Amino acid sequence: MSANDFTINKLLLHFDGANNSTTFTEETGRVVTPVGTAKISTTQSKFGGAAAYFDGSSGYLTVPATGIGFYNDFTVRTWVYMTAAGSFHGVLEGRAVGGYNFLFGIYNVSGTLRIDHVNDGGASKRLTGTSTSIALNTWTCLEWVRANGTLMGFVGGVKDATTIAYASPIIPTASTLQIGHIIDPGFFSGYMDELEIIDGVALHTENFTPPTAPSTLWTYSHRASGLILPRHNSDYNGLGTLTGTTRVQTGPTTFTIVPNCKVLVFDRTTNRPIRETTSDASGNYTVSGLNPAGSYLGMAIDPTGTYDLTASRNQQVTP
Repeated sequence: MSANDFTINKLLLHFDGANNSTTFTEETGRVVTPVGTAKISTTQSKFGGAAAYFDGSSGYLTVPATGIGFYNDFTVRTWVYMTAAGSFHGVLEGRAVGGYNFLFGIYNVSGTLRIDHVNDGGASKRLTGTSTSIALNTWTCLEWVRANGTLMGFVGGVKDATTIAYASPIIPTASTLQIGHIIDPGFFSGYMDELEIIDGVALHTENFTPPTAPSTLWTYSHRASGLILPRHNSDYNGLGTLTGTTRVQTGPTTFTIVPNCKVLVFDRTTNRPIRETTSDASGNYTVSGLNPAGSYLGMAIDPTGTYDLTASRNQQVTP
């Protein structure tokens, strides 16, 4: 990453490496410390040929919590391969003491594993899944998302029926985050792959197809020499939905479609990224769940690397 680039990732772990290794690499530069029996295993893997293994009794990882905290939208995403039902499996723990603060995990509710999140809002703001479930001995993508003040959970790309309104900051009280453990205690049982924290972006607000490749850092360039233009259309598919096309301007009035671009939408009021999507093979994309009274800025990334990141014009969403 050059001096002209920045990232909105606060954490990204691929859990790649040699079998039984205890060396973990975090892509934004945080130091990862293994505790107990935590290790890399090649027995199971979603991507990259390896995953983190937690035995459910003593193993977990720690990383510094510096700079991690959610004031607006966010996404926490990982893949899990559960090997035991247990009681509570910690995925990401940020509490200094028990109770309600910063915790993302999996909760056994009457024999069914549910996606779960605890925050400062207390019991009334706890997000525990009700319609989705996490199966044993299979890889499952989990996402915890906040979008426009609403917390939601996704299991295998399916949005759980339970959502919670909570717009207050969600900040760790501990100086380190624990991965695979909660302080109550509760150890994660199984394998974990591709753990990431993305600040300021709600990756999804409706059902989606889980990723088919490893995660990458969301790295953006301050350079403005590229010509990719995520030009939003003037027609909207209903309240709060924005559609558009990613294309290259080849002349004063001519354009060429550039497919499969990552598109990031910024709120012009806060200047923070709030949504991301990918244009299809025809360069078309749709971003939903937007405030129809808002004003937005679109940015696109050419997957071939031919063009630099470039912003679209100021865009307004209307009903």
